[in-house]
Amino acid sequence: MKKIYLFSLLMLAMGSLSTITAQSSGESKESGWFFGLGYNFIDDSGSAGKDAFKFDNWHSTAYPNRLNIGYNLGSGFAIQAIGTINTLKEGKPAQGMILTEDEDYWAVDGMLSYQLNKFFTKQGWFDPYLQVGMGGSSLINNRVLTFNAGAGSNFWLSDNFAINLNTMGKWGINKDDKGNNHIQHAAGIVFKPGLFAKKKPAPVPPPVEEEIVSEPEPVVEPTPVVEATPEPEVDEEAILRENMESDLSELRRVYYHFDSATLTSEDKDIVDELVEYMNKYPTAVLDIKSHADSRGAKDYNLDLSQKRSQSILDYAVSKGIDRSRFKSEGFGETQLNNHCSDSVKCTSAEHRENRRTDYELIWK
Repeated sequence: MKKIYLFSLLMLAMGSLSTITAQSSGESKESGWFFGLGYNFIDDSGSAGKDAFKFDNWHSTAYPNRLNIGYNLGSGFAIQAIGTINTLKEGKPAQGMILTEDEDYWAVDGMLSYQLNKFFTKQGWFDPYLQVGMGGSSLINNRVLTFNAGAGSNFWLSDNFAINLNTMGKWGINKDDKGNNHIQHAAGIVFKPGLFAKKKPAPVPPPVEEEIVSEPEPVVEPTPVVEATPEPEVDEEAILRENMESDLSELRRVYYHFDSATLTSEDKDIVDELVEYMNKYPTAVLDIKSHADSRGAKDYNLDLSQKRSQSILDYAVSKGIDRSRFKSEGFGETQLNNHCSDSVKCTSAEHRENRRTDYELIWK
């Protein structure tokens, strides 16, 4: 019955959360929803975290016992509803005593979190946050209203899938709940709806039939006598420039991951083509121009785009190309390829078009 009560409260919290976000932001092509499943571990030893890694004091179950749903509000903030069940094990400490039998535990919590990655790291995969909120717990048949605070991090393995680790302290609020403080740790997975989305192929336009126009019979005119003229001199430098421009336009470009200036293995394969180009044309001097999408502060995006250009330059130099043959520049979000400015909602693919790097030959 307690498990049914727990998940009924969680469903009610999900419904309320859905109503709030739908009224505040409406439908979006790039959804802010995320979901989680995992394990929770209760530490009610009364050590106030001094023996944080004394696992013998932790209570848990063999099956997943934590479910959460949340919504990213933007500017680093997110809200989520969390439901947990557990079993306080016989022979372990809880509520200031050693349990003589197993006891049921459940909790329903509402949390507000704030992401810290803009302060601590420029890597998009590492996503630490702080969290605060309130909730209700059942400890050995005592219903407790708690104030919650803690921290955690998502480790993104892709744009839509992450591993989550977090912990929070829970303090009883009511006068009768003062002794019901405990710590709740959690580990699990987080995913966004885009994980299951299938990309639709672009529609193929029907072929255009060319209109056949009959041509008039050509008029045969007498062949004029043309005096032989000397052949023009071949401008080898102009031909070289034309070939260099043509080959440069065929090189693939690097499109960086969101909030990242690190080259992936696929990106390095693309830059290897640039290295081959520089070896083929030993006189070529290039300007590497990198950009960012409109998400984030303008100064931050300008710095990020400069680091992206520098990453390509450093990799090419590591492959034996002289550093003096490069110039690197970053333009932030000042030269967007499309309409995705700060006030426009766009898909991940549309934002990706602006996280590009271009090459331009420098002629001395």
